[in-house]
Amino acid sequence: SASYAPASRKKLGGVNHAPPRHERHASALERAKQFLFDDDDNAGGTVAPPGSTRSVPGLALGGTLGMTPDKSTSPDRRRAYSTRSYGEGMRDSMKSLFSQVQHRLHLQEAKKKMGVGNAEERNLAPRGTGMGSVGGSATLKNVNLHDSGQGMNYNGETFFERTRYSCWEKCGREEEGCGGWCRSHSKGMTLALMMVLIAGSVAAIFVAIYDGEQEFVRERTVGGSGGGGGSEADTDGASEVAENMVNGTFVGMEDLEDLPSIDTAAAGLRFGRIKERIVEMGISSEDSLSYSTDSGAAPTAQFRALSWISVQDAMTLDPEDEYLPQRYALATFWYSTLSSENSKEGGTGTATEWEDGTNWMTPRGYCSWHGVSCHHRSGAKPADVHYDGNNGITSLNLTSNGVGGRMPPELFRALGADVRHVDLSDNSLSGAIPNALGAATQLESLYLWGNRLEDRIPPVAIGGLTSIRNLHLHGNMLDGPLPSQLGRLTELRNLGLHSNLFTGSIPSELGVLAHVRSLYLDSNNLSGPVPPSIFGMEGLVDLRLRENDLTGNFSSQSASGGPGPSELEVLHIDGNRFAGPLPPDLGSDMPRLRELHLQHCDFTGTLPPEWKSLAELRELKLEGNDIVGAIPAEWGADGMGDLRVLDLAGNGMEGAVPTTIGKMLELRELRLNDNGGLSGSVPAELGDAFNLEIVHLHNNQLAESLPGAIGNLNHLKSLKVHGNALSGNVPPKVCDLTEGESLEELTADCAGESPLVVCSCCSECFEGSRSSLEPGGAETGTRP
Repeated sequence: SASYAPASRKKLGGVNHAPPRHERHASALERAKQFLFDDDDNAGGTVAPPGSTRSVPGLALGGTLGMTPDKSTSPDRRRAYSTRSYGEGMRDSMKSLFSQVQHRLHLQEAKKKMGVGNAEERNLAPRGTGMGSVGGSATLKNVNLHDSGQGMNYNGETFFERTRYSCWEKCGREEEGCGGWCRSHSKGMTLALMMVLIAGSVAAIFVAIYDGEQEFVRERTVGGSGGGGGSEADTDGASEVAENMVNGTFVGMEDLEDLPSIDTAAAGLRFGRIKERIVEMGISSEDSLSYSTDSGAAPTAQFRALSWISVQDAMTLDPEDEYLPQRYALATFWYSTLSSENSKEGGTGTATEWEDGTNWMTPRGYCSWHGVSCHHRSGAKPADVHYDGNNGITSLNLTSNGVGGRMPPELFRALGADVRHVDLSDNSLSGAIPNALGAATQLESLYLWGNRLEDRIPPVAIGGLTSIRNLHLHGNMLDGPLPSQLGRLTELRNLGLHSNLFTGSIPSELGVLAHVRSLYLDSNNLSGPVPPSIFGMEGLVDLRLRENDLTGNFSSQSASGGPGPSELEVLHIDGNRFAGPLPPDLGSDMPRLRELHLQHCDFTGTLPPEWKSLAELRELKLEGNDIVGAIPAEWGADGMGDLRVLDLAGNGMEGAVPTTIGKMLELRELRLNDNGGLSGSVPAELGDAFNLEIVHLHNNQLAESLPGAIGNLNHLKSLKVHGNALSGNVPPKVCDLTEGESLEELTADCAGESPLVVCSCCSECFEGSRSSLEPGGAETGTRP
């Protein structure tokens, strides 16, 4: 070193001489050691050679884990950390080079003192591989070469001290026994030490640039072992990971034992770098990635995924690879959906319950994994979304695939803005919908129906899906109130929340969703009136509110008092506690109605003749209400020509059955039973409605005989006329229908000593009792 200024000069033969070369080397080595290691927490002059079992400070596991400034750190301090880390990284490399140079001196000293030959020398070679490799020790004869805390130990005296004051000293006096060593290593040592000092000086410059940040860096590295960064838990965990990755001793991860030989330090370093990145990006928490074999518990899915992608994944992505987070997230999803048996100790982690797991957890790119679709590659066709590579994930479709377990939040955090479609429907997923769902800001379709999901819909997360068009969460066990944030989903087209356990009222905010076409809130525990804004959703086509506890009057008008959704085709509000009369203007407000289900409510009043304008109506169900009066003859005469189902059973209808029903040529089901007040004869015109399959007229006051025209109904499957005042014989033409495969069910009052009806072909006979018939009553006929 040109700047070397000896602290003392030795007098040999009365002449003052500069210190001999071996002392200059020793001093330079000492100065380099002080520069590189003095500020390390456990340095103390310690130099751990590459073959030692203890980490060299600042290398491998130390110096990288846990040193990343958190998001609350100021930009200036983050820049300071970044530049300082670069300087520290250079200094780390110099530490390794220094250790290897010194270790070479130790080996040469050992050879000299023990007479070791070339073959034996190879046994003393360090087990580490290159700069940054640590771990290992070697024992030869009675000499144990290991890190004793003060360098390599030889008979109780460190090689560092012994080498410095033995051969190096003898070189200066040209004593016997070290001449060859001095001549062969003097020049090489000089060059090596110069490299150490020059590179170390460069590192020192970078460190000194932000020397004022020393306290900040110390705060970030408190608790690190070996002078490295990160908390004590971080470093210990990474050290344990490195060892157990090689030994394959993770609980539930015994398949690692089949891996080829792995450099422990390199595995730990890779694990730590990937972990640091995942935590820094907010994909997984620090706690979810922590694990100790001493706990006896199975590792988390996050830890298993991190271990897999760090060591087991043969693709070996760079820790900074753009698509590593997505690959990690899919691995986390895989391990999260294993069955409980597979997750226990001894499990292999093969997710055998999946119907199809093709290519999952293989070295192939995840764009080839079953159910995963990616952006098409440059120059490829847009439809080319499945290939062996990694790219932004646009779709995850694992519907009906036997997937169980819980949805990890990592799935949505990592896929982020790339993913457009997620379909995990018809599986066995359990637990809550993660709040991280809100990270998928560009999500257009989410299908989670048919699982066992619980708890509430996360309101903030769901409100952030402003691009979503299809949201289907039905068929789960979700509970709590419906979040008002649903009103923020302005692009929504279809919302399916039925068959859950939701409570409370329907949010009026839903009424602002002008593009919604289908709104399914049925089969829950919703209560209160229907907000008028719901009928102001102009684009609404399908509205289903059945099987709740909704109350109030039913109005087809919007909140403004204007017409309701003119595009509405399906309206199912049955099974609630609606009361009051039926709105007569329904036909004009909702002219395109095809299905109108109002059964089992508390509607009163009469049937509006104005409904004849419902020309496209296919199904009209009003069973189980308190409607009275006559069936409007206008329904069949001037409209409802496309009606297929007319169900007025269980009300208080009176008067004759209109003959105009025979003009409903598309009618399949006619249910007028259990009204008690319908009277007169069975109209022969019913025989003109040749598509009829079900005719239920029982438990009324119909009289006279059954018309033979009923025999024209060749598609008839069920005819019930018992519990009336009918008499005479069942026409032979009707009985003929029972001989084929058509009429399977035919009932009449044909039982008793004096049957009211004579029927030789009935499937079931009742004893009629005309005097006991009451309006709205149940069956009065009794089975024989």
